[in-house]
Amino acid sequence: ESLDLILMSRRTGIISTFRSEQPAIEVEQRDHSVYFCLDMALATVIMGYSNHELLHNVIMFQGAEAADELCALNGWDRRSLRVHALTLGLKYRQLDVVEPALKALDVDQQLAAATQIKDYLSNATFMDKSFVEQLLLIAMNFISLVIKDRAEKVHTESVNENSGVKVEEWWRP
Repeated sequence: ESLDLILMSRRTGIISTFRSEQPAIEVEQRDHSVYFCLDMALATVIMGYSNHELLHNVIMFQGAEAADELCALNGWDRRSLRVHALTLGLKYRQLDVVEPALKALDVDQQLAAATQIKDYLSNATFMDKSFVEQLLLIAMNFISLVIKDRAEKVHTESVNENSGVKVEEWWRP
């Protein structure tokens, strides 16, 4: 038998539905939490969390990859997830979150991230010299990548413009 859930947000009043064609066994706990045992997974309905709060917790306790998978499953914006992961990684001084977040950024997000790191390094108080050294190394590697990406983009645009001019000149009588 399939599983059908109808959910209504108390804050927005928006109603959404979820349907799984897999057979499910419902298990209700004393604390009123409900779990559904599916063929290949255990599912639950999470109450009282916004998408932002849920992603925050998933990033912190499961990592950015799990949060990315959660976004994909729910059709949520995955682009902002990378910046969110970077912010959380810096806030909680988790370099294992910061580095992958920087590597996953789109080109148009890189300059804002570089500014965020600069601001963080300028305004934070550090007691742990090792943390600062590791963060600076990650930041320098990231800035090198940004410079390389920007230089390649400028070079490609320049080559395209120059080759376009030559083609136009070749066709002129």
